[in-house]
Amino acid sequence: LIFQAEGERNFHIFYQLTNGMSKEDKDKYHLREAEYYNYINKSGCYTVQNLDEAKELHEFREALALFDISGELEHQMFRILASVLHLGNITFKDEGEGCVLDGPDAEHELNVTAELLGLKPEDLMFAVSKKEIKMRS
Repeated sequence: LIFQAEGERNFHIFYQLTNGMSKEDKDKYHLREAEYYNYINKSGCYTVQNLDEAKELHEFREALALFDISGELEHQMFRILASVLHLGNITFKDEGEGCVLDGPDAEHELNVTAELLGLKPEDLMFAVSKKEIKMRS
């Protein structure tokens, strides 16, 4: 998920969302172009020649409908997928024995991710930045 070799792409759905969604849908999930997201921008391969991401996304949505996946469940799936992309853009810096967000861009991504997941930003921050050690007895 977090690394692709040069010329390789990540999961196709990420490119369908970033390159194939309508502006209205992209706004709903706070999505931008593929190059913006750390989880899919490392290989330099954002498009495939003769591949229409909008058409692929349409076919994906039709396949969901064939399996009686409701519009609401589709929306929830897209929220989770978008949150994965945003989660990869939350960056941290060391502070003392812990870490803090690495600036306003990281804070924005944390807030967007929390909104998409239906969480409070402080709860998400705790979940992604605190280490818990469990001792077996």
